[in-house]
Amino acid sequence: MARFVEYFEDDRCLYLVTEFVDGCTLKHFVQRAFALMQSGQLERETYDGAVRLIMYQLMRTVSCLHSVYHCCHLDITMENIMIYDADFEFVGDDSTMQIVGDIKAKLIDFGVAEIFDSPLNTPKPFDSRCVKTSSLWTHQSPEAQDDVYDAASCDMWSLGLILLHITVGTDNEFNGLHSFDVDSGHYAAHHGTLCAYLQRTGLMNLFERASLSLLLGLLQTEPSQRFSAKDAERHIWFKRLFEASSEQRKRTTNRWLDTKSRAVFPYYHM
Repeated sequence: MARFVEYFEDDRCLYLVTEFVDGCTLKHFVQRAFALMQSGQLERETYDGAVRLIMYQLMRTVSCLHSVYHCCHLDITMENIMIYDADFEFVGDDSTMQIVGDIKAKLIDFGVAEIFDSPLNTPKPFDSRCVKTSSLWTHQSPEAQDDVYDAASCDMWSLGLILLHITVGTDNEFNGLHSFDVDSGHYAAHHGTLCAYLQRTGLMNLFERASLSLLLGLLQTEPSQRFSAKDAERHIWFKRLFEASSEQRKRTTNRWLDTKSRAVFPYYHM
C-alpha cells in the first residue's frame, strides 16, 4: 500500500498525503495489455501470469490491512491500484512482448477508509460492522446498501470484481459489465448467477478452474460465506507463484555456488 506521509485539515476536510507512486493505474495496465493481446503482440499466458502476481499482492495487502491495522479500504477499484516496476518490451529476438520488471502493485486513495477499534487492545477478530453513509457504488457488495454491513467483506467483494475485470478486460462492456442492467455481469454477480452469465457470454474460457474458484469465493452474495482476506491469500490459485519462486531459488543458488556471487531472490519469496 502507498506509504503515509502526513495529513492536514481545514474547516471542511481532512487531507491525507501519501507517497507518489511512479507507475500507471491497474485500469491503464489492463487496457494496454488487452490492446497488445488483440494485436498479437502479447501472449495470454504471459498476461495471466502477471494477473496472478498482481492479485496475490492485493490479497496480501488487504489481509495486512484487516488483520494488523483493523482497517477497511472501502474503495478498492481499478483506478485506486497502481502498477509499477513493469513494462511491455520485446526481449531478444522474440516476436511477442514480455512484461519485464518485478510487477508491483500498491493500493492508494484511503479517503473513505475506516479503522475499527484499536489493534493493540483487541487481539480477537475485529468488528468491522459499518453504517451506510452513501448510495451503493458499482464496486461495492450487495449488502453495502443495508443500513449496517460488514466492511471487511465489502473489501473482499471489491477484490472479486477486480479479478473479474482484469481477467475479461475493462474496455469492453460485455453486455453491460460495468452497470446494473439486467443483462450485465454486475447484475449477475449481485443475484448469484455469475456462472451462468460467464457461460452465456463465452467468458468462462478465460478462467482456470482455480481462478474461477477464487472468483466465486470472493463474489459470494452471502457475506458469511465469502472468502476472508486470509482465505484468499492462501488460495490454491497462488500455489504456482511459490513453485516458480522455488525453481528460481534453486537456479539462483546454483549460480551463486558456481560464481561465489551473492544471490538475489525474487521479491515475493516467502
